Amino acid sequence: MSFRIVCILVLVCWPVHSGDRSNQVDASTGDDLQLEKHKIDQLAPCGFFRARGIRWQKKFNDGAVLEVACDPDPGSLLPGYHVWYLEPGRKRLEIGRCIFDNGCNQGWYYTPTGSADCCVLRVEWQNADGGRNDGSPRRIDRKHFTGPEEPYLDVVRWIYRPRIRQLEIVCDKHVYLMRLPRWPHNPKCERMQPYIGPRVESLRRTYVDDL
Repeated sequence: MSFRIVCILVLVCWPVHSGDRSNQVDASTGDDLQLEKHKIDQLAPCGFFRARGIRWQKKFNDGAVLEVACDPDPGSLLPGYHVWYLEPGRKRLEIGRCIFDNGCNQGWYYTPTGSADCCVLRVEWQNADGGRNDGSPRRIDRKHFTGPEEPYLDVVRWIYRPRIRQLEIVCDKHVYLMRLPRWPHNPKCERMQPYIGPRVESLRRTYVDDL
């Protein structure tokens, strides 16, 4: 019983504090220069002994809602971040998540310039991790996994475009710096930049789904 409790304690998804952009790995500036970028911030850590439910929410004038929740997957007791987009008058779509133990997370949403409350035109969610997750592919969703090549620092980025209902998932692998075989377990997410080496272009995987 004690072994089970120890394992649960370390399964935590961490946000990156809004004032620090040091682990923004290849984050896009958006498809269109006229879009205004906004940070998804004020997220508390998500773990077994943390509160469940919505951690962040933004409502838009067109009726859409963007949410980040701390909840377990169906059939699991271990929670993680889930990013949801509620379509105006339609359905709730999962457009991002934390797939790593002790993963570092950050997100952005894009609106028309000068109209932050109008509508959302693009959403990005980035989940980065390495360390204890090296050694086997990680499940992204029912159809997709990270690549089996290790040891690398994995960075998974979800990009959702509401107007065309398209979700793009980009999986990258970066080499480790500082002569480390892996990223330290349970690192300070704001201080991960010194461990991130170049992206390995040949190992990039991209999946596109119409929701």
